[in-house]
Amino acid sequence: MLTDRIADVLFRAVMCCVTVTPLIRAASLPPACHPEPATEKLLREQPSVSAYGAAGVWFAARNNGDCAIAAFEARRVGSVNTLR
Repeated sequence: MLTDRIADVLFRAVMCCVTVTPLIRAASLPPACHPEPATEKLLREQPSVSAYGAAGVWFAARNNGDCAIAAFEARRVGSVNTLR
């Protein structure tokens, strides 16, 4: 039935959000690593693989290898655990 299909789709969407959000949030930067304010805000409010990639590029451009590596590793963890 159509209502069963809708219920199934809604259930899958909710489960995706419940399981994926903690995984991308689990990928984070060390406390000493602070990217530019706009990227830091994005990482705090809507963490994503692309936001961690942007942070990694920003750190690398400023010769901050430790934070760049941490950001790229967080990006890798996020890409493995999410569909973003």
